Amino acid sequence: MTNIGVAPYNPATPVGRVRVTTGDVIYGTITSGQAEYQMFSDADIEAFLVTSDDDILRAAGFGFMALAARASLESKTIKDYDLSVDLKSLADSLRKQAAEFFKQADEADARLGNLDIFELTRTGRDFTVEELAERENWWWNT
Repeated sequence: MTNIGVAPYNPATPVGRVRVTTGDVIYGTITSGQAEYQMFSDADIEAFLVTSDDDILRAAGFGFMALAARASLESKTIKDYDLSVDLKSLADSLRKQAAEFFKQADEADARLGNLDIFELTRTGRDFTVEELAERENWWWNT
């Protein structure tokens, strides 16, 4: 069991909201209040939330990027007589879904005005206390 989480999930919590957003709501038999989910463990989702500064859509995007990474490691094409299974396109589909989550998060940030950026840049000047102290021969001190 690898994707262990609290069951049933609580959609009022950040972990539960990520589960609902990603569709990871199906779980197996509940034992001691926990069960195995299909895609993510609670620890995985908590890590995605930390990485995304608790943004649900970005956490979902990071989750799908993790699934895409796993899928690309397992990508292969299987052919047997008239049956063909191509797992190579799965990673690309998961990356596209992650990109959609990131796009939705950016759009939400833009609506809320969270895209304002304030950046400090070194100018090459060394500002010290002496430079900012009053000087005796300024015109307003005379």
